[in-house]
Formats: sequence, C-alpha cells, structure tokens
Amino acid sequence: QRVDDDAVAAPNGTLVDLRASVDAPVYDAAAIAVPALVVRGSLDAASTRQDALALFDDLGADDRTYAEIAGGTHFLQFEPPRDALTGAVRAFHERVESGSAVPAAS
Repeated sequence: QRVDDDAVAAPNGTLVDLRASVDAPVYDAAAIAVPALVVRGSLDAASTRQDALALFDDLGADDRTYAEIAGGTHFLQFEPPRDALTGAVRAFHERVESGSAVPAAS
C-alpha cells in the first residue's frame, strides 16, 4: 500500500483509552518524571487552555515545556499550523537530547 509522504496515521487507541477512563484518568501525570512537552492548539475546544495548563502543572517532570500553537484545533497535526507543531516538537527533542534542561514554568 502506498502512503503519501504527508500522511499521518491516527490509530484508535485514544478511543479505547477514553472508554476505559470514563470515571478515572488514564494516567497519573505526577508519575511522569521524564522531560515532557504539552502542546495545545489555541482554537482547541476539546482541550481548553485551563485543561492543558492543569496537566502541565500536574506533571512530575522537572523538565517540562508548554507550547500553544496559534490557529490550531484539536487536530493540529492535520492543519496548516502543523509546521509550527513540528517545529515545537523538534526544538523540544533537540533540547532534551543536548542535555539542556529547562526549569518548568507555566
């Protein structure tokens, strides 16, 4: 099967997780101790800024980064601002790989 270079796979694992977590969180954010990146599209109605910042604040990682991408929704990876998303992920990855820790600040 041929896949376009710009194609993005979106498995249904998220739907399974949502069903399993009707009355409980899927994960314990405080238990996440590795460097973490929280990304939100500024127009995301499914994950509000308040939700994203609460997740960010709950993370157990000392090295954590919050990025909000202007003009993106919950499906940011499929939208025109996806290059900004890619840039944020790339910058985060390069910083972590270089060993340059950044103190968390929201």
